[in-house]
Amino acid sequence: MSFWDASDDFTFEKSFMISNELDNFQTKIWFIEFLELWITTDKSNTLHSWDLENEKVLKTLENKHHYSKDREGKKEAIKNGVISVV
Repeated sequence: MSFWDASDDFTFEKSFMISNELDNFQTKIWFIEFLELWITTDKSNTLHSWDLENEKVLKTLENKHHYSKDREGKKEAIKNGVISVV
């Protein structure tokens, strides 16, 4: 997977293999500026936040199960059912 930053005219680029982290192809990539966080999604509409420095998933949010998983796979209850991505 490759991440680029439009704010620096696409000078920043980070690429790495994600097959050891995720099974599904990631179809969308966003950078959330106020959180300084990269987010991706796949065909199942699962959201993944990324630690680019360590090339790892930080958290996974699966709406259908109403829980999120941290990097170690520990489940955490979702406290709010509404997520806004601006």
